[in-house]
Formats: sequence, C-alpha cells, structure tokens
Amino acid sequence: MDSGSTVTPVRGERRSHLRLAAAIGLVVPLAGAAMLPGAASAAPEVVDRGSRLLGMCINLPKGQGYNKALAATQAAGVQFTHLMLNWTEIEKKSQEYTNGKLPVLALFERPKRELLCLTLSPVNAAKRSIPKDLTKIKKLKFDDPRMIGRFNSLLDYVLEQIPHVPLTSLVIGYEVDVYLGGSDEKWAAYQTFYEAVAAHAKKKLQGLKVGVTVTCHALLGDSRERLAALTRTSDFIAVTYYPLWPDFTVKDIYQVRADLGALVASAPGKQIYIQACGYPSSETCKGSEALQAEFVRQVFKAWDAYNWQIQSISFMTDWPNNAVKKLAKASGHETELFKEYLRTLGLLTTSGKPKEAFLALQSEAKARGW
Repeated sequence: MDSGSTVTPVRGERRSHLRLAAAIGLVVPLAGAAMLPGAASAAPEVVDRGSRLLGMCINLPKGQGYNKALAATQAAGVQFTHLMLNWTEIEKKSQEYTNGKLPVLALFERPKRELLCLTLSPVNAAKRSIPKDLTKIKKLKFDDPRMIGRFNSLLDYVLEQIPHVPLTSLVIGYEVDVYLGGSDEKWAAYQTFYEAVAAHAKKKLQGLKVGVTVTCHALLGDSRERLAALTRTSDFIAVTYYPLWPDFTVKDIYQVRADLGALVASAPGKQIYIQACGYPSSETCKGSEALQAEFVRQVFKAWDAYNWQIQSISFMTDWPNNAVKKLAKASGHETELFKEYLRTLGLLTTSGKPKEAFLALQSEAKARGW
C-alpha cells in the first residue's frame, strides 16, 4: 500500500470476524527511541481525523461486559473493533472446525455495520498455534504445502461464517518476530507461508488489505532486514506499542512522539497500523490512571504529527483475571509485574467502567471529529 492510500471496508461475498482471545506476547524496549527535546511542550496542532481509523480491542467474553464496552467505545467515536483468534481455537483436530467463538460477531451485523480488524494467528508471540495433528509431523515447517493448504482451508471456513461484516484488514500472525527470533530459516519459511495464504485470502475477498503483526523491537532492532522481506507484499505494517522497560514497568509518557517518529522512519512507503496500543495503570508497574490518561493524550498528539503514515491505532479494555493467568502462563512470564501489566492495559475495566484514560480518549477523539 502506498503511504497516501486509505483503508476502506471490504464488501464482497464473504467476510468474517472473530472473538479476541490471542495472547499479548512479549514487550521489548524501543531501540533508538530517545525523547525529543521539548516533546511535551511542542505538541502539534490538533489535526482532523481525515481517513484515520480509531479502534478498540475488547478483551471480554460476550455477556460479561462485552456489550457495555462495545456501546461505550462506539459512543466515543471508535470505528472498528480488533478481534484476535488463534488457529487452534477454530481447528483443534484435522479440518474439524468449531464456531464456538463466532456468535459474538453477530453484534457487528447491526444496521450501523461496525468495522472489524481480524487477526488469525498461526503464531502468537513466542509460540506456534497449529492443530495437534500437524504438531506430530516431525520437522514440519511453515513453508510445507500441508501447512499452507490447511491454513487456506481455515480461511475458507472463517470467511464463510459471517458474510455481512466489513473488514478493515486481515492480519496473519501476532508479534511473529518473537517466535521467529534470530533464525533466518524460520523467517524464510514463514515468509513463504504468509505470502501464499495472504494471496489466497485476497482471492476470496477482493480489495482485502492483509498484513502481519510484529513488535516495535522488530521494526527498530536487528530484525529490520528480515521484516522488510517478510512484509514486502503486505499492504501495511502492523505493530504493537507498549512503552515499557524489560521488567514491564512504564517508561516516560513524553517519549511517545519520538517513539512513533522512529516507527514511521523505519517503514518508508508503508502505512502503519498500531494493532495494540497500551500503557498499564497499575502502580505495581509504576503507572497510574492519571499517567495512562496522559499517555492517551500524547498518543493522539503524536498521531497528529504522523497522520499521513499512521493509518490506524487500536486501544483496548482490561483483561479478566482468568485470561491474565492463561496469557502469563502461555508467555512464560508469570511474575506479578507481567500480570499487572496485562491486567491494567485497558481504558475500560472488565465491568465496562471507564478509566480516566477512556475519558481522555473521548475528549481527544471528539476534538478531531470522531
């Protein structure tokens, strides 16, 4: 996608969207993202929203605050919901699919026709998420035709379930750089897989925008060349952004503009979708609700400064405690700091109650025409 192009909802014969359940993955410090002198005071003028898209990850099960959170975000001007699902949550056994997570998508078939960003993850941060029978095949790599064929079949199933919901984009894999690590062989195999399944998805939905999510570290660190190869056919660069130190304590909120500027500089010619943007409000992580609210304000100011390349930003709700425990175990980070980071990333609590940061989002969005 050219840097000046925009995202439009796909209207085709088949569309689909799924419930958010994937793990959040590792957070790493931004390399080279130093604070700009006067960043706090030299904020840009407020810029009209234009073609930009504002999203929200709602990390709640249907019936447990989901509807309340969805209504609140829509009232605040949020245009799309970002939903994530691991491959194995749909296909546990060979080509035996379940739609147990899919009924929540009926919420998007209202007359308002809310937009959706869909992530399907064969890789979620540090781990693969592939059906059990495939895990039993020794040395099976992502570029194996069996792996590609099975994921294409999964796409066919998913894209047939909810045919009336407009997609902003399809993302194949979440923070994949964490799993791929420093292995050139893994990166090459996943690139072959990604290009094949992305092409298949585009045949199913004409005009669909497809990408893959990585961490900020991948864009700004040693994986830049591998990432450039992986995303050469992508319509956009999808990235997660949490300004934290390696121990999951918070960084200075006034470095946000410098951080986003570094992301923009790292991806010339590509639009950037910030798939998950968060700052924990937990005092354990040295955060607070007031700091989280100021973080949101700083994100909007930085977004104004780079509105020509950053196409969308998605915030999130808090994770329920049971989900936090599962995510911490899956990631291998079961410290209290990590759990508190996950538990308090959201702008709405698990009951749907707005935090100070959500009120900040409402104000900033309204000022820009959302």
